[in-house]
Amino acid sequence: MPIAPIPGDSIAAKYAGFEIIDVAYKRVTGTDVPASILLPKGLKAGRTPVTVHWHGGGLVVGQRLFPDWYADWVLDLTLEHNAIAVSPDYRLLPEATGVDILEDAKDLYAWLLKPGNLAQYLPHGVEPDLKHILVTGESAGGWLALQSGFQIPQSVAAVIAHYPMIDMKSAHFTEDYHKELFDPPAPQLDRRLLDDHIRELSGKEVITSRLPPEGVPLLLIAFQSGRFGSMFGQQSELYPLEQLDTVSSFPPLWILHGDKDNVVPVEGTRKFAKAFQSKLPEVPFHLSIGEGGMHGFDNHDASSGLPATLTDWVKPGVELVQRYWPS
Repeated sequence: MPIAPIPGDSIAAKYAGFEIIDVAYKRVTGTDVPASILLPKGLKAGRTPVTVHWHGGGLVVGQRLFPDWYADWVLDLTLEHNAIAVSPDYRLLPEATGVDILEDAKDLYAWLLKPGNLAQYLPHGVEPDLKHILVTGESAGGWLALQSGFQIPQSVAAVIAHYPMIDMKSAHFTEDYHKELFDPPAPQLDRRLLDDHIRELSGKEVITSRLPPEGVPLLLIAFQSGRFGSMFGQQSELYPLEQLDTVSSFPPLWILHGDKDNVVPVEGTRKFAKAFQSKLPEVPFHLSIGEGGMHGFDNHDASSGLPATLTDWVKPGVELVQRYWPS
């Protein structure tokens, strides 16, 4: 179902190499849950690679085309292979739960993999390769990228998880103590702002995007106060470290994380990497730890004059991915 496009000059500049089609992949109590289909300009007929991108924002804020949270080097990689990108929104905390968000991810793939759903928006003769999808995502989107590998491993060629939220049962997400988030550090906010917001909810709200700065205070308080865990839920299917115990396969995986990340601590990634390699030693895996890197450290500096995919730190991970995607 087509929906109205998102306005904004920054979006137009960021995605100048693409034609963007906005669709609804599901409805929840009368509210569309949208996705953007990014078609490289001049897309030619034939078998065409596909990527899925999950946006970040702590599962509280964010939007599928928010320019600051879609890495330039990922878009470069998409254009380099003349690939179609699908970037969905999903329901957000605290109006939704972790189970709701995971349900949206499952429904996105059910929609995407159903014959004809994507093809109806493509130029004549373009055949999307939905058996070998590259999935990427930053932060909260990194969690959803990992979930994609758990949920539909048979359709995913490779996963790129940027500083993913993994160890959400750790003290960082569940305990109330002084945390300096971001650089420079965000102010410490009154916990009552989040309490009041939750108290006023009817239980029927469906929020599928918040463009920063909207909602950022809710995100900060959820992390600062350790309220994230209670908002998210306790079901084991939500937690990648617990899911590892239940699987026997996973697509090739590249995780990148800055070692100074104070929003999503790198310790969760290190713990997952160790468990992943122990559980699935046969699965191709690459871990990139950015020395001195803060949250979002891989955002490309366009002033370098180099395409983002050619920067040195990206090369090993991209080389791993390109052994399996495009197929």
